[in-house]
Amino acid sequence: MAKRLENKVCIITGGTSGIGRACTEAFVREGAKVVFVGRREERGREIESQLRANGADVLYVKGDLQKIEDCENVVRACVEKYGTVDVLMNNAGFGTFKPMIEYDMVKDYEEVMNLNLRAYFILIKECLKVMVPNGKGNIINLASIGGITGMPMQVSYAASKGGVIQLTRTIAVEYSKKGIRANTISPGLTITELVEAGSEVEKLLQSIVPGGNSGTAEGVANAAVFCASDETPFMTGANIVIDGGVTCGPCAPIF
Repeated sequence: MAKRLENKVCIITGGTSGIGRACTEAFVREGAKVVFVGRREERGREIESQLRANGADVLYVKGDLQKIEDCENVVRACVEKYGTVDVLMNNAGFGTFKPMIEYDMVKDYEEVMNLNLRAYFILIKECLKVMVPNGKGNIINLASIGGITGMPMQVSYAASKGGVIQLTRTIAVEYSKKGIRANTISPGLTITELVEAGSEVEKLLQSIVPGGNSGTAEGVANAAVFCASDETPFMTGANIVIDGGVTCGPCAPIF
């Protein structure tokens, strides 16, 4: 069977750790040519070397996506290397944890919004400049269950992820006739460097998951491959929730 992303040119942000790295690895396994982005250059170069040694066609681009010029440079570097962009996966993001009344409006609001939402907007805008003339394109935005339900102590993160979902839906409607698809993936509890397996944080978060378990970065990456493939050409504007059932509603005791 042919690889599902064979010869597709894909940009993945936040590609040096967590879900982004899992997506980078999954996309190259499926035959994609991948430009992946991250701030930590040493780690990025190391991952690039490892993937190339295994036959992958990849390019690491160092970038701080809180900066408009770095967002623009990512797309420029991709087009210079591969001539086009077929798939954009926006993944980079972070949040802070404190009561809203204590927020620093730069560190806890502006920096979160700039990375989690503004960077997505800019990267989409730049990629559309390539995709629209091509008559095709695929945009995948990583959001969170925080974008569809309340997330106490993380108000700017939740607001940014709600914005990502609405940004995606709007792009899907506005550019559907141009051959562009746009979908969102909203994970819940996922094991990454931020939430380590077996940690007290994981145990606390597992208490609200109906099955008492956790998701994996690889599981989210599998959903991203599905979205990036040509298997569902009629799917656009969708939000794939991967949360173990948390957002289904209050959980009854399990006997």
